[in-house]
This record gives sequence, structure tokens and C-alpha cells, in this order.
Amino acid sequence: MWRTASMHIIGKLLNRTVYYESIYKCFTEYRQEFEITFKNGGQIIKLMNPKQKYIKKISFGIGCCDFDSPYRLEGENAQIIQVTGSEFKSFKYFEDSREEIHKMFEFNEDIKLAADEAAEGIFRNYTPEYRLCLHTHRHEYIEAGQASTLEFIEGSIKFVMNRLQNMPLYFLGMIKIFFMKLSRKKGIIFIFLNKQYFSPCSSFAWWMGYLMPENKNGNIFYNNCNGYCKCNKQVQNYFMPNWVPLHKNKTDEIDIDENIY
Repeated sequence: MWRTASMHIIGKLLNRTVYYESIYKCFTEYRQEFEITFKNGGQIIKLMNPKQKYIKKISFGIGCCDFDSPYRLEGENAQIIQVTGSEFKSFKYFEDSREEIHKMFEFNEDIKLAADEAAEGIFRNYTPEYRLCLHTHRHEYIEAGQASTLEFIEGSIKFVMNRLQNMPLYFLGMIKIFFMKLSRKKGIIFIFLNKQYFSPCSSFAWWMGYLMPENKNGNIFYNNCNGYCKCNKQVQNYFMPNWVPLHKNKTDEIDIDENIY
């Protein structure tokens, strides 16, 4: 989704059509998945297998979470330019196109219906002012040494719930054994979709937050990893400015990181 959104806006800026090479099976699979998931999914990924003699390769967007200005590509007059970057994990590529990106990734009706039914079954007639959803995508982050610890998660929950009253707590994640170690009194529930949540440094969580309605986008908290996550190296390019970074302060307590920028 990062690459697709960023390249879509870059293509518009340069007045170029964005294609992905059909020789790579993954792009065909992405296209099929997008068609199933998004209302406009069939239009998002276009495939092409051009002859190499028409392609000019350009070093662009190398760092995963850096912002590389598309304006430096404006002078390229080759028929086809191929950028060497692959991730484009910076909201600055589509900073002024939020409404367009939301429309681009609008879910199909059957998926929205399934999510609504799941939410109705969980919440029933309970409608608190806030709902805190915590997403912990841990698999690859454990191997990379970037996963949130149980201590940090519990401290963050306490911090957020002290700020926002009348609020149930929900978890989104994949490792049930990890969640079972959390206190039962916190009322752990696993759900698919909800509003207002706490997110760590995963792309999955990032897009959950970004695709929320804009008026619901101000209560998103994330683990700043105390500077050791790879996305924190260019935090001003990765996290939305109105999202709230949490970290351990000098007294080893969870607090808002006021100096992140």
C-alpha cells in the first residue's frame, strides 16, 4: 500500500502512467488481492512488460522511510523511467492527497459489511466515548529486536487510559500466547476493526490509522521505540504529525515524547 499510494501520486505529478512489471509474480498477486479488497482495486495496479531498451533506470527512493523529492525526476525525458526504490514509506509522497488516497483504498462492500457485523457483535449496545484498540504486529519485529515489550505495552495502556476516560480496551494481533500474559482485568478482546487505537511501528498499523475518517484521526498513539526502530530514523517523514509518540522517560515511565521533532 505504501508503494502503491506513493507511486500513484508521483505518477500524477510527473504526468506519467505508473506500471508494474508483469514478469514478477508478486505484482499479479497484489493486483488480485487489491481487486478482492478495494472497490477500485482493479484500477490501482497496472501491469506491463516493456522492452529494456525503452527503460531508463534511476536511483530514487532508496531508503525505506526517507522522502525523496519527485520534482528531481521532472527533467527526465526517457519514454519509460524505472525507479530503483521499492518501499516509499513516507506520507510526504501523498501528504496533500489524503482524500484521494482514502478513495483509492475504499474497501469493497462485502468487507465493510463483515467488519460492521463483527463490530456489532462485540460492542452490542455499548457505545463509550472512546475505544482503545492496540495493534501489536510482532512477528518480524521480534527477529529485528524492534517488538514492543510487555512492560511497554502495559505502561502505555495505563498512560492512555488515564488520559481518556470511559473507555474499553481491544487488542488487534496474531500471537495469542503473548496476549494471555496480560492482566485479565483489562478485558482483552480480539477484533478486526475499530476506531481510536494505539499503534506501534508497523505498516499494517500505520494504514489502519491513516485510513480512519479524518475527524477520528487525532487519538492515535505509537511506540517511538526510544529511537531504535528503523522508521524512527526519519520520524518526520513516517508518522503523521498529529499522531502521539510515546516513549520511556528518564524515570522509566511511559510519557509523550515532546522532542521527537
